Amino acid sequence: MPEFAATVGTFDGLHLGHQDLLRQLRDAAVKRGLKTCVITFEKHPLATLMPDRCPQLLGYADFDGIDRIDRLQFTRDLADLTVRQFIRLLRDHYNVRLLLMGYNNKIGSDGNISHEQYISIGANEGVEIIFAKPYSIADGICPASSSIRKALDNGDIATANTMLGRRYSIDGTVVRGKQNGRKLGFPTLNLAIDRYRQLPSSGVYAGYIKAGSGTYNAVINIGNNPTIADGNPVTIEAHAIDCTIPEKYGDRISLEFAERLRDERKYPDLHTLIAAIRADIEKARGIL
Repeated sequence: MPEFAATVGTFDGLHLGHQDLLRQLRDAAVKRGLKTCVITFEKHPLATLMPDRCPQLLGYADFDGIDRIDRLQFTRDLADLTVRQFIRLLRDHYNVRLLLMGYNNKIGSDGNISHEQYISIGANEGVEIIFAKPYSIADGICPASSSIRKALDNGDIATANTMLGRRYSIDGTVVRGKQNGRKLGFPTLNLAIDRYRQLPSSGVYAGYIKAGSGTYNAVINIGNNPTIADGNPVTIEAHAIDCTIPEKYGDRISLEFAERLRDERKYPDLHTLIAAIRADIEKARGIL
């Protein structure tokens, strides 16, 4: 087995900070003649440690340019490993010779120690440990998965997209809805997604439908359609602008969010709702 330079983390959303960490990993590996390895987890560690505090997930894990990806089951036994034991696991099972840690990252059950202590333990176990340089974007913002989730909770798609370095997207299965959009003259695709995925807050968004090999301009609605019937469960619906998408129930599609148009509102009647939807489509055309 080749020798590896590795980094460890959940990489939820693979935002710009994560992408910079991977760049630093590749650079460090090249300098030392090592292959690159990302060690991540099948589920968020909090799903095991504190399920009631486990966050909704941002998804996306495209580790381009990395030689090897290992996804561990995060178990109680794994969580109980000390720093030294975890480093030995990386060395003996994954042939890691360099461990790149995030500047504020911790590993091991006794991992609340200084950088110097990590480096010393690693040296004693034959693993070089280095720490990534902090990464920030405009206005000193440091991308973080928790900050992206907060932005999405607030409907702040612009901030979320800035930290991600791309449009936030969700994917799921096309399911049968109540056909309300079709009755109003605006047929929609209804999407069922994994219950652990993070949604933007309820509202209307300009974005894109990705279905098959095509990308289509769209207006996306997240909410419970209060004008038609209060108390509905939250649905995710997307109306393709100026086209019809030949998708069928059970197909997998993705939705990308470009800009928030407005809050979801309860209108006095269907005529007012239809006028609002037409205005949403016109505004989305100008954005997309």
